[in-house]
Amino acid sequence: MKTATIIVLVVLFAGCNRSGVPVLLDDIRGVPDGIVVRDGVGSDTSQGQDSIEPDDTAIDTLPDTLPDTLPDTSPDTEPAPDIIQDTGSPPAGCCETAGDCDDGEICVNTAGGAFGACLAPAPEWECWSDDDCGTNAPCIAEAPDYQPLAVACGQVPDEPGYCKGLYSYCCWADSDCPEVDIGPNLFCIGLGVGPFGGVCVPVPVEGQCYTDDECEESFVCQAGYYCPCGMDCMPGLGAPGVCIPPGFLCCHSDPYCPYGTTCKGEGFGVAGVCKGDPPGGGCWETGDCPDGQYCQGGSMCPCGAMCFMADVPGICVPIEENACGDGPVDATGLGTPCPGGNTDCEGLDASMCSYGVSSDPSLPPICTRYCNTLNPCGEQAFCIDWGWSSSCIPNDCKQEFLASCTSDSQCKIGTKYDICCPCPAAYTTAEIAADPCIYEDGTPWPPPYLDCLPEDCDDFCEPCAFPAAADCQNNKCVPIWDEV
Repeated sequence: MKTATIIVLVVLFAGCNRSGVPVLLDDIRGVPDGIVVRDGVGSDTSQGQDSIEPDDTAIDTLPDTLPDTLPDTSPDTEPAPDIIQDTGSPPAGCCETAGDCDDGEICVNTAGGAFGACLAPAPEWECWSDDDCGTNAPCIAEAPDYQPLAVACGQVPDEPGYCKGLYSYCCWADSDCPEVDIGPNLFCIGLGVGPFGGVCVPVPVEGQCYTDDECEESFVCQAGYYCPCGMDCMPGLGAPGVCIPPGFLCCHSDPYCPYGTTCKGEGFGVAGVCKGDPPGGGCWETGDCPDGQYCQGGSMCPCGAMCFMADVPGICVPIEENACGDGPVDATGLGTPCPGGNTDCEGLDASMCSYGVSSDPSLPPICTRYCNTLNPCGEQAFCIDWGWSSSCIPNDCKQEFLASCTSDSQCKIGTKYDICCPCPAAYTTAEIAADPCIYEDGTPWPPPYLDCLPEDCDDFCEPCAFPAAADCQNNKCVPIWDEV
């Protein structure tokens, strides 16, 4: 029976390895001679024995070298570390209701945790949850996520999200762009450029582009532009540019340029060129000059152009306060006279001559630049409201430019309430937008601008005639009267 006892012990301890996984007996080394294994069962082939019966007393002789404990193979059921689970009462800074938060805080839980997070209300135009958005829900995270904002105790995003419905003209994938029956298909461009999403633009033909992404490798997109989602410009504004090959040394920033050169002349949709330091302390643009000076004169061959004259650097000159059209009013070169058109503004940050914005020949031609809420003008200038072409104008030129028009669509009838007897008159849309005391389209009742009226208005006002419309004539808005 001694032999049988040994065999039973082998069978018992060979049935499973330490991990609890069954093993076959033929994997075990050192099986006594005369024992064969068939289908995992041992049998004795020695003379005179048909089978071997196990000895029940062998159980009492198990070795004392077995491990005290076996590895824990139970599944991991610990909660995710970023969301606090229910422990009975909310931890500090967390909540079940707004009553758990400090005064002025709200309880936000959109991630499905047991508790929410106590947060200050989101600023205007932003959100922590769909409740902040109302009909403009859902509340989604800024780029590059664009997913519903998830907030809970222990899981608070670095920034609030935004209400997707406020940006209905934007897109977050090509599938958001509408199908078109005529013309090129639309695709979503600008994802990740700003926080809010992209915009739908027509697919450019080969060789055209909005950004470098539509060009061949090492080519640079020149003069392609579009209105990014969330920017204060006209939705749908944009046009493709042209892909320029590498030999022209075009650039959008310094990393485009070879060692020892930097990118000069780049701007809104416009590629610059890689230039070395100008000789003799000159300048290619105002950024090359010390504070309080701007770059005057000079010229550079634009990206992609074939020029037959060598580039000429400008010189740094002090900024002086000047009357309208007499000289620049800030470091961008804004207000620099440009009687020769845009070429006089080359190298300036204000690289667009006012001829390109307003064709009124009575206005002094000055260098200006586009502006909006994200790109405001300096202290000595204001942003004149001309729609997508809104531009910075020196304060000294304010009234001259505000009162100028180039089309009938820029003229409206309005009532100005800063006089004792306000009567309707013809104004430009820019004048109306710039003056809070002008009410468009007639005289409402009660007057909305009582703060505009002088305090000593005691005289009786005669009834006012009401013009039928306003037209632009000789670059000035004039009233149009009904024919009698």
